Amino acid sequence: MLKRLLLNSVKLFGPFKHKAHKAALLFLTLSLLTGLSCGKRKPPLPPSERVAQRVSIDGFQRGNQVLLSWKMPARNAPTKSLLHISRVDVYRLAEPANAPLVLSEEEFAARSIQIASVPVTDSDFGMKTMTYNDTLQFAGQPVRLRYGVRLVNASGQKATFSNFLLIEPLRRLRQLRAP
Repeated sequence: MLKRLLLNSVKLFGPFKHKAHKAALLFLTLSLLTGLSCGKRKPPLPPSERVAQRVSIDGFQRGNQVLLSWKMPARNAPTKSLLHISRVDVYRLAEPANAPLVLSEEEFAARSIQIASVPVTDSDFGMKTMTYNDTLQFAGQPVRLRYGVRLVNASGQKATFSNFLLIEPLRRLRQLRAP
């Protein structure tokens, strides 16, 4: 049957004098042939659920500590999947207090330092809140801190950064002693 279709399509090319018409007819014939040869052999599979690969961080300063927190995704991907999260990397960028507020993800990645790597297990998921405490060591300097976190798979591939958290550390006030 396939041979007969090809022979009939060759006969059809005879009356066409323009190459564009012949090419279009050949394309249609090949499209028809490939459309006839494909067919589903298995029942369709349900769509696979995508695992969230980005979190949102929040935080505040308490004394000389910045307490960061973020909610983990509802679930983790299967262990053999590239989307399986094995750790959370925490990044900090210390910049002058008068630096521009707008900063791209690429600039943050180039200028920030990784200050922690927090391992995660499947029990850490289910919208649970994880935390990290960063001890400040910027005594009396006017500085702005920018934090971000990334989810990382077992192969070390990193997802996009979370939102950025900006904190301008408060300077400690000295208590005056009464004379």
